Amino acid sequence: MAEEEVKPPSASLPIKEKDLENLREAVAHLPGRFSKDESLLRCVTFCRDNHKERLSMFEDLVKWHLEYRPEDIQESEIQEELKSGTFFLNGKDKQGRPILVFFGARLDPEVRDLQRTVRALLYWMMKGIQM
Repeated sequence: MAEEEVKPPSASLPIKEKDLENLREAVAHLPGRFSKDESLLRCVTFCRDNHKERLSMFEDLVKWHLEYRPEDIQESEIQEELKSGTFFLNGKDKQGRPILVFFGARLDPEVRDLQRTVRALLYWMMKGIQM
């Protein structure tokens, strides 16, 4: 009997359900918000044939989320970046995905704090995800 394959929404190649299930089991101890199938599928798809690499990638993703906390960014902390117009959401594409516009020419590292700019980018990406 052939193994069931799952097709991740953002990838053109199917993955094996067993690979996804193995990663689910390996990260079961993490809080629920980190072990959603969307995040797991990203790691399984990217690290197709290497379970250790998948697990390491997922652990790095969780560590990054805990450090940067993109869901907690407030407009007040990035007000200057928002006023600059460097990033903004501009509707949706034909598949209904949000369009994030970025003007690199407006990003002057001599004038702008790079960390605040990165946080502003994360803010807009989180806004786009919520659309």
